[in-house]
Amino acid sequence: MNNNTSVSSNLVHKTKFIDPSTGRVISEGTTPMATIRTYKENPQPQHLQVPEENVRIEKLENDISEIKKLLLESLKK
Repeated sequence: MNNNTSVSSNLVHKTKFIDPSTGRVISEGTTPMATIRTYKENPQPQHLQVPEENVRIEKLENDISEIKKLLLESLKK
């Protein structure tokens, strides 16, 4: 049987290793194995990603509390 399939040595496709809980791209590479290998060699600690989300939530909570204060002040007038 003759097989005519060949794999290019110059891959340009980017694969992304995505954290399912946050949806963020953890690592990028040219093949799935290279992408995961890169992440395993230099993993990003999970605790670095959480504060960004916490800061965003705190900002939203502060904005909401400011809106509440403005609404209460306008009702008192």
